[in-house]
Amino acid sequence: MSVDGFVRSAGAVMGMTRRTFGGGGGVALAPPAPPVPPAGPDIGSGSAIEAFGVESSKIGSAVAALGAHDAAAQETIGEVLASSGIGRERMDAVISAALADVAAMGASTNTPAGQRALVAAIRRHLEESKLTADAADGDAATHAASANVTAAGYDDLARATGGQAMPAGMPMGGGMPMGGGMPQMPQMPMGGTPLSGLSGLGQQLMSAASRAPGSGAGGAAGSLVSDVSDRHVDGDLEPGVAPEKGLQKDTILAARAVSAAFPEITNIGGVRADALPWHPNGQAIDVMIPDPSSARGKALGDAVMRFAMAHKDKLHINHVIWQQTMHLPDGSAQLMSNRGSFTANHMDHVHIATNGGGAPHSGQRYRL
Repeated sequence: MSVDGFVRSAGAVMGMTRRTFGGGGGVALAPPAPPVPPAGPDIGSGSAIEAFGVESSKIGSAVAALGAHDAAAQETIGEVLASSGIGRERMDAVISAALADVAAMGASTNTPAGQRALVAAIRRHLEESKLTADAADGDAATHAASANVTAAGYDDLARATGGQAMPAGMPMGGGMPMGGGMPQMPQMPMGGTPLSGLSGLGQQLMSAASRAPGSGAGGAAGSLVSDVSDRHVDGDLEPGVAPEKGLQKDTILAARAVSAAFPEITNIGGVRADALPWHPNGQAIDVMIPDPSSARGKALGDAVMRFAMAHKDKLHINHVIWQQTMHLPDGSAQLMSNRGSFTANHMDHVHIATNGGGAPHSGQRYRL
């Protein structure tokens, strides 16, 4: 592939990723009107009047519960639109930086060194595009789980009041409006000179594009943290950054394995006071994620979670929590209730809990 073709293919990929976040503007949301429970008139006594009062009270309670679910649904919609807006802004910044690099380096691309520099710069922007798409994938899964919980609440209300429940598996609306796209890359005096390292790159670019949210790729997109969830850790594992005092054998193995696989992790918490037994008993660690709100931070947290689950048998995993979602060894995932803070909702760390395995003995060896 020529450098010119590579730049144009990269531009198409970035444009496709940008379009998945919609054209902007969104929807103007109005807060739901507060429910007004019906009140029975005070017109006397008797069995008919008392029955009317009982039914009025039931209807009032149902209306109040319905209002609470409306508020939850409205909040989810707002979060989806906000997430989409963040994705648009990030992709706009990536595209602007790519255009700036093309404009700045275009004149030097008649030399092999200039061509390599431009290719390296565009590769970085492609990685940023993929990180943005991966982060949106994770956000979309969280919002979908939240929407399913709210829909289930509507079902319960319908059954309690004798209404007809929403059919199970009913699709939750259509996709976001499409728009935008990458501006035309400027022409460059390259002459179509091929570079030996670009063989087959077009297929790689299309593969990256297929991972963008809404592109039809199944499951969560792989992380640009280089699929570290599949990283193999060989040999005996030495102590990592986690304090091991009080940790049980399985938890020490998990802590050392994470440190070996993820040298960018510099802080892992261990034994501490807690209302739940996992940390006090030495059965859990908290893997703190650097810059967790960024696309790269979210991708790293995703990779740590996948790494732990990929080795769930050898690590004797009991559960893993990341981004307000609990992952269980049977492959299921459960959205957790809002605990009120960024840290309490596990947005900045991956909580890994093991079955323990008992206290370590002298000369204990640890390997996956």
